[in-house]
Amino acid sequence: RADVAHLISGEQTREIPIDGRSYLQLLNIIPGVSSNDSSSEFGTSFRADGQQINGLRKNFSAVTLDGSENLDAGSNATQVNNVSIDAIEEFKVMTSVYAAEFGKAGGAQVNVVTKSGKNRFQGGFYGFVRDDRFDARNFLTGQKDALDFHNVGWTFSGPIGWPGFNSGRSKLFFFVAQEWKSLDSQVGLTRTN
Repeated sequence: RADVAHLISGEQTREIPIDGRSYLQLLNIIPGVSSNDSSSEFGTSFRADGQQINGLRKNFSAVTLDGSENLDAGSNATQVNNVSIDAIEEFKVMTSVYAAEFGKAGGAQVNVVTKSGKNRFQGGFYGFVRDDRFDARNFLTGQKDALDFHNVGWTFSGPIGWPGFNSGRSKLFFFVAQEWKSLDSQVGLTRTN
C-alpha cells in the first residue's frame, strides 16, 4: 500500500508559532494544502473548512477525534469538539490513496489523537495574549487594527487507582484539559467616512 500521510507530533503542534492556537492552521505546512480565507478567527471558530487539500473542495475532508467523527453531519464543515493544542498527542493527515477503512470523504483524512494520562500526576496552566498595543501600525493606512485576544487554559493528568487495584499505577489513567478563548477584534474592517 502506498498512502501519502503526514504526522504532526504534539510537540510540533505546541511549538510551531500560530496566531490563533488552532491545530487546523498547521495543515498549511503540509504539501498540497492551500488556505485562502481567514475563517480560523484566532482559533475561536469551530469551522473546519479553511483549507483546500490537493485541489479538492474545502468540505471534502474528514476530521476524526480519537477515531470518531468530529464533524457536524449537517454542514460537514463544523467541528463537534474544538480541541486545545495542549491536549493533542499527535495528528495525522492522509492526503491520498488511503485504506477503505477511512471512508466518508473523498478528500483528506485528518485524525487527531488526544493525550492520555501518565503514571504520575502532572499538570500545567498557560496563557497567551495578542493585543494591538504590541502591534505595529499598518504601513499603508498608518492605523492599527483593534485586536484583543486572550487564550488561557490548564491540563491535568495522572493514574487512577485504589488499594488492591492499580497499585503499580500502570493500568488506568486520566487526562483532562480546559481552555477559554476571548476575541475582541476589528481586524480587516475599513472605515468608510
